[in-house]
Amino acid sequence: EPLFPTGPINPSPWRAINPLVYNGLPADLRAAIGGPAGDQTDPIPIANDGSATVLNVAATHDTRTGVAVQDFDIQFGQVIPKPFCASSPADFLYVQGPVHLRQINVFTPSGSYVSQFHATGHLELTPVNPLTDPPTPVGDSYTALVNQIQSGIMTDRVTRASSFLLQLEIPPSGPFRGRLVVRLDVGPGGVERASAEAQCAP
Repeated sequence: EPLFPTGPINPSPWRAINPLVYNGLPADLRAAIGGPAGDQTDPIPIANDGSATVLNVAATHDTRTGVAVQDFDIQFGQVIPKPFCASSPADFLYVQGPVHLRQINVFTPSGSYVSQFHATGHLELTPVNPLTDPPTPVGDSYTALVNQIQSGIMTDRVTRASSFLLQLEIPPSGPFRGRLVVRLDVGPGGVERASAEAQCAP
């Protein structure tokens, strides 16, 4: 079978997410897993059944090769908690503007798989009061740069995945302005690196 569940491999019904990883998740994903909205300092528990799904690529007979490309824009227009450099948990932003996403998946005749993903956009950020309907501005609008790059490769000899995320408020100077950089690298030989750093102006 190409997909099958494992037996129990993690504690259940709860397992914790490292706060460095959790704080880099988009607000929508935090909501989807039922986690808290703001940045956290302690491990965040999430519900799980203790098992995982295995993708079996050890033996295939109908290998399909080719290139699959997805290329499109997402138009943002939503209120979110300020993801970093917030003055308090009450800091919310109305975020609007396009983000361009492009993903390329390559399947080679030898059975290798290569994936590249890039998301980039310039967004307009407006501080708002989320308790009013509709939310009302409480500060001047400014811009932000979002840039995310992910790549992965899977062969019979090498498996590797990496991710880089930059969120930069423009200008980065000023009260509660700054940037967030998140890096993840998992590769051969047990290499595992993860970091998340927010640089905030006073």
